[in-house]
Amino acid sequence: MLFLSFVKRTALILPLLAALSTFACGVVDDEPMPAEMPIEMQGDAGVTGAVPSESFDGSVGDAGDDALAKPIVEIPATIANAATCDASMPDVTNAIQSWIDSVPNGSVARFAKGRCYRLEGSLKIVGRRDFVVDGNGATLQAFTDGCDDQTPGDGIDYNSCRFTHGPARNRSRVFIDDTLRVTIRNFRLEGGNVVAGPDGEYVAELEGQHAFDIRDNDGLLIEENRADRVFGDFVYVSSAKTTCSQLFCVLVRKNVFGEDNGASSGNGRQGLAVVNGTNVVVENNRFSNIRRSGVDVEANSANAVIRNVFIRKNVFANMRLNFFSNWGADCIIDGVHVNENVLQGRAFAVDSNAAVVPNPSQVSTFRRKNYEFIGNVSTTEGGNPSGRLARISGVSGVTVQGNRTVVTPGRTPAMVFLSIENSRSVRVVDNTTLDAVQTVRYENSVSVCERANRVGSPLVADPRASKTICP
Repeated sequence: MLFLSFVKRTALILPLLAALSTFACGVVDDEPMPAEMPIEMQGDAGVTGAVPSESFDGSVGDAGDDALAKPIVEIPATIANAATCDASMPDVTNAIQSWIDSVPNGSVARFAKGRCYRLEGSLKIVGRRDFVVDGNGATLQAFTDGCDDQTPGDGIDYNSCRFTHGPARNRSRVFIDDTLRVTIRNFRLEGGNVVAGPDGEYVAELEGQHAFDIRDNDGLLIEENRADRVFGDFVYVSSAKTTCSQLFCVLVRKNVFGEDNGASSGNGRQGLAVVNGTNVVVENNRFSNIRRSGVDVEANSANAVIRNVFIRKNVFANMRLNFFSNWGADCIIDGVHVNENVLQGRAFAVDSNAAVVPNPSQVSTFRRKNYEFIGNVSTTEGGNPSGRLARISGVSGVTVQGNRTVVTPGRTPAMVFLSIENSRSVRVVDNTTLDAVQTVRYENSVSVCERANRVGSPLVADPRASKTICP
């Protein structure tokens, strides 16, 4: 009988496994999210006369196709570089920055093909227009945390730095602000964090060291880069723009994060963090070995506006905490689209919890609106002591459709896929949750509907579906 039970369960899960490659990992289930240390935000109020953000549907058009028409300016050979990276190399942060600043707008600044440059500070792309930075396969390598404190043991961290490129806390690999139609592509970025990854250390003093620190940009394209071993996030978006003149404000696509250093690969905080921003598209990337959550949509201020964020067709592998976290300040969040992502080695752990509980009967009390989770896949079981895999609380307009997930069997209380709390206008259709006893548990929510969900082992139509059938 045990063998037959194993065969049945294997037959159920094999179709899901076919969508994934094998990925070995170690994660900590049910670890609470520690509080974030806020990182300062900056920016303007938007572009006068720009396309309203409400009209953005996630389309990116032919982004980046005009780069071939721009004149190319090669990096000077006099800037020290090597075929392989070595800690004896000189820091050339200032030399690279001076060269970048000298290249005119409307050009391509191109690095030497496949070479290594030691960058203990940040590469800053600020105020540029119609500009392409082509890494050409080059590596920007840090061998320290950006400070290399010269007075160890004095009890004061980072107070005597050998490198003078600014506070070590915010030493990101690439910092981009106030740009229009800028592309950054084909780099390998190394952040110097030797305690990275899901089982590594979270260093609060250095959590602002991101691979890409994205501020107020319009039509920014980041593509085909690799980044690893940063102390902060792989991608951090903090933009005060509420409109953009281009089709998108930020597009991050076809990048690989956290896979270049074997067992020491990864980062020190989130895979993707959006704390402020509009018209942001993150698609077709691979995020691996993440110290905390895969995605964190978490405003640092009640004045922030997060609108039209599209996270789609990415792979998220080996993260310590949630796949998707959404706590933070009580700001406007309107339009979060998490679609067709594949999770490897981590359950579909979602925790979205509004800072202020709205009244589900009064739509005017909602600050969070229009969330969708569609077509995401995870074959790793999970859950928490509350008896749920995912929670969405305090949102008006929720669609959860076509997701394929697994919960841990035999837990008390019995596991459901999703808890909907203090929300309204909720649609839950065509989801499959292996080993769950029920698809949704509702608490203080109105205008909800369910259709064609399956649970259990073997999978059957949800026997406890009790809400209005969706049209």
